[in-house]
Parts: sequence; structure tokens; C-alpha cells
Amino acid sequence: QNGSVPTPQRTGRWLVGVAIVLLAVNLRPAVGSVGVVLEALRGDLGMSVTTAGLLTTLPVLCFAAAGIAAHSVIAKLGLHVTTVLVLVLAVTGVVVRSLVDSPALFLVFSVVALSGCAIGNILLPPLAKRHFPDHIAGISAAYGAALMGGGAISSFLTVPLSSTLGDWRWGTAA
Repeated sequence: QNGSVPTPQRTGRWLVGVAIVLLAVNLRPAVGSVGVVLEALRGDLGMSVTTAGLLTTLPVLCFAAAGIAAHSVIAKLGLHVTTVLVLVLAVTGVVVRSLVDSPALFLVFSVVALSGCAIGNILLPPLAKRHFPDHIAGISAAYGAALMGGGAISSFLTVPLSSTLGDWRWGTAA
């Protein structure tokens, strides 16, 4: 075959690379979207300054705790099942926290989302090693840029989306 015709293996590998980068893009918005609308969020939920302080500390706490638990979860469920679980946790946590009217529930579902994101961070290197053992530097650079890009984009777009769509809930859910 000539080199210009994509083989199923090449196409599948390319799709896996795109999936890894998309996973990485989605591991920071749960963190970056809250701080930029914190005052509106606090006012709407009746959240105290102390609770808001806890909310802004949750990413560090969740990333530490879930990071410690990640190895056990991955060993028990496997790399790919854990990846699906991470996405379910992150999406569920982000969407549900945008719908609740209680500061306590907002914190609980933030923990759900952030735990998914934290375990996702741990998954990226083994996914890269498994699927791109001959291009680890390239895929690592791609997902590293995607992590930073996801955080920047969420911080940049949350306020305009909140304004356009009506309130902070839509901006943080998006």
C-alpha cells in the first residue's frame, strides 16, 4: 500500500490521540469556571465566605485525595473503564452542581467533578504510554497543552456565557 491511504490501525490510533487530548481539555473547566463567577454564585446560593473559601480549596484537596486513590481504582477497574468513569464523574458533578440550590450540595457535586478530574490527570500518562509508546513526548506535549488550554478557555468563557445565557449556572455548566 502507498503511505497516503490510512489503515484502520492508523485511523484508530489517531482517534485515540484525539480522545486523549479531548479528555485533557475537559479536566480543568470544573476548576477554572467557578472562581470567575464566585461572587454571583455565593449570592445566589447564600454561600458564606467560609464556605466559599472551602470551595476554592476543594481542587487542591480533591486532587490530593483522588490522586492517592487513583492507582487502586485503575488497578481494580482497568485503564479504559476508569477513563469512562472519570468522564461520567466530571460531567455529572459539573452539571448537577449547576442545578442545585444548596451550598452543601454544590460542594458535594464539586467534589464529584473534581475527583473525576483528579483521577483523569493520573490516567493521562498511562494512556499515552499504552497507546503511543513510540511518541510519548509528542502525545504528552499535546495533552499538557490541552490541560492548560481547557483551564484557560473555561476561565475566559464562563463570564460571557453566564451573561449571554442568563446566569452563572449556565456558564459553569457549559
